[in-house]
Amino acid sequence: MISGMRSQLLLVFFLPSIVSTPVKRWSNEHAPCRFSPTFSQENVISDPDSYAWEMMYWEGQFHANDIGYNTDNGMTYDGTLIDPITGRNNVSEKHVFSAASKEAIQIMIYAKALAGDEYAGRFVSPTDHSQGAEKAAGIMRTKLATYQRFNATFPGYGGLLPWFYSNETDIRPSADWVNRIPALDNGELLWSVYAAVSAMENSKNSHWDDLIAGWNDWLDYTKSTVKEVSRTMSVPLTATAVLPWQRQCMRSHPPRPNPISF
Repeated sequence: MISGMRSQLLLVFFLPSIVSTPVKRWSNEHAPCRFSPTFSQENVISDPDSYAWEMMYWEGQFHANDIGYNTDNGMTYDGTLIDPITGRNNVSEKHVFSAASKEAIQIMIYAKALAGDEYAGRFVSPTDHSQGAEKAAGIMRTKLATYQRFNATFPGYGGLLPWFYSNETDIRPSADWVNRIPALDNGELLWSVYAAVSAMENSKNSHWDDLIAGWNDWLDYTKSTVKEVSRTMSVPLTATAVLPWQRQCMRSHPPRPNPISF
């Protein structure tokens, strides 16, 4: 099994180390998927950019509908199982649940793409990395609408996210997270959105003005609720927050039965 979001987390930490200096824009061609044996250790040391460029293309295959995320709502999946021999994904065994921590990893990669990073653009749009920023902006627009609908349906979460199912148009809390949120995960999410907004603001792209405004509204909303969320915790901020004040809301919007077992 490959945990796709963990793979993306590695990319978030790896990218800054390979793009510390300006690089040329390479073509959209790519090597076969089992490309790593064609690179020696000396190759990687002397020319890490070439290896990274191929890696980002193939890692970008995870960034696809019904594998790494849902194009209908822009939301992440936890991951998908693959055949270790063929490398093909097994959609029937996809993890259709996700959480704020997975969202944070995805949005941080989008933030880099929105800032013009070519490697992140290659991951987001493997066949044409020059479209990476616009594709990331489009997904962020879809995702924002999903967050807004979730907030309207489940206001008790205060704009933050529990573990949720993302395999339908609207996300919904998983049955075991109807009255709590993962605090650390949501902290990661808040910072990732802040990074994405900053990248869009610095780009001076007027086509993103409404998107910037929408995400800033979401951030402002979470600012207004996070104190109440924190006040209800009886455990440290790095742990899970139980929300007594949210239960009444959930009674009017009961979650459907859990379709999978964890």
